Amino acid sequence: MKHYINQKNLSYIMLIASCPLLVLSTNPQSLPIPLMIVPYLWLMVVLPLALRFCLRKLAGSDITAHQMLVIMGASSLVVMLALLQSLNQLSIRDVLLSLALVLAGSVYAHYVAATN
Repeated sequence: MKHYINQKNLSYIMLIASCPLLVLSTNPQSLPIPLMIVPYLWLMVVLPLALRFCLRKLAGSDITAHQMLVIMGASSLVVMLALLQSLNQLSIRDVLLSLALVLAGSVYAHYVAATN
């Protein structure tokens, strides 16, 4: 039986667990702008790591470059939507526009990766 709880996995789990606490404890009305950006930068770093960690555990092998592009696109979409929601600017139009931008970026990145 494999041991899944080692120091590296524990650090991933702690990073994943700390991210929602940091984002939920941020109040945009009471923080200055530089401190308001920190949780979203944290989310942009931790979310791809968490998705990569989960996919690697489920698949049993390392992920491909295409899967990493999908992870980065999904992470950027979540961060954009969370940022818009915290500023009370989120509407269905913003969701669709963000989704279209991430989709267009993913198609372009896939095309560039396929030509090289």
